[in-house]
Amino acid sequence: MKATSQQEHGYYNIIHNIVNACNFSSYLELGVDTGYNIKKVADNCPNLKTIVGVDLKNFDSMKFLQNQKTDSRMKIYANISTDDFFANKSGEYGQFDCVFIDACHAHSQVIVDYENSYKLIPNDGIIFLHDTYPPNLASTSMDSCGDTYKTYLQLKNDKNIDIINLPIWVGLTIIRKHSEKNIETI
Repeated sequence: MKATSQQEHGYYNIIHNIVNACNFSSYLELGVDTGYNIKKVADNCPNLKTIVGVDLKNFDSMKFLQNQKTDSRMKIYANISTDDFFANKSGEYGQFDCVFIDACHAHSQVIVDYENSYKLIPNDGIIFLHDTYPPNLASTSMDSCGDTYKTYLQLKNDKNIDIINLPIWVGLTIIRKHSEKNIETI
């Protein structure tokens, strides 16, 4: 069974439910777009103390964050690339329990964002990758999913992570960081 476009936003609920279930306190979103997902996370995850968003777009294009009460937990970096964020801003936060990657859809950049994010999450931290299960060849264009799916294919045999690619509309990959030491002590 494969999800259809009618379920295209199902990943929002998955993300905020996992953030809540894991009792995470910090969340980073790379690729805020309209702001819908980060707002949904903020609205549905009261235990989060830090919520950070990064996007190349200007803040005015983030329509779901406009006219909202200021959420003191949230900081949005607009007009900044993910590379610039990791080089110049991420050090202000230390670690993030959870990262959602949905910025550039080119595999070469997604893997850079993944590697930078991996350094910032603790063991048992989670990274979500969006657009990793394109429904057809047309969806692999750069204005849709791009070749983000190649990131899942590259990472699926990494022994330092648990990984699953959900076949929801355009895909959501969930990656949990662990160490061999953690597994051996269970």
